[in-house]
Amino acid sequence: MLPEAKYYKLLVPLFAKPDSLQPLTTSEKDLVNGLHICTNWKKSLPRERILSPAEQKKLRCEQRQREEIIQQEKAEADYHRTTVTKVDRRSNEKNYLTSKTNTFHNEMTEHSQHYINAKDIEHQCQIQIKKKCASQDTSDDTKEVEHRPNKHDAARSTNIVTSDAINALP
Repeated sequence: MLPEAKYYKLLVPLFAKPDSLQPLTTSEKDLVNGLHICTNWKKSLPRERILSPAEQKKLRCEQRQREEIIQQEKAEADYHRTTVTKVDRRSNEKNYLTSKTNTFHNEMTEHSQHYINAKDIEHQCQIQIKKKCASQDTSDDTKEVEHRPNKHDAARSTNIVTSDAINALP
């Protein structure tokens, strides 16, 4: 007879077909102090399916392809300086920013060409003056300046609870 799962604290696997299971046989040597010891448990287990050489080759090829894909994804993640799970998002952000920058560049080039080619001399003079002023205002030092108005200033904030403040509570 097969053991019932309700008498055990562990789950009995149900992967075998009922007709492939053989009933357990007991003999006197199988009984030790009145306890049944199963000696033919290997006979009752289902046999594993043996793969043909062609199937084994196909499985090895598929495994090799999966490993190559994983290695390519890791290499791409290293190239983008991110993790494998964030590569798609990072590349989408990069493509989005590149397209917006290119669009802005094209529109500003068209806009400036329109005013440079304008017949109105006053507009041309104003554009030339603005160009000269702009070149004086900017330098290489401005690349190092970082302006982050929305950054949280932790040193001046009063709403941060520290471990000292928690210990000081009554």
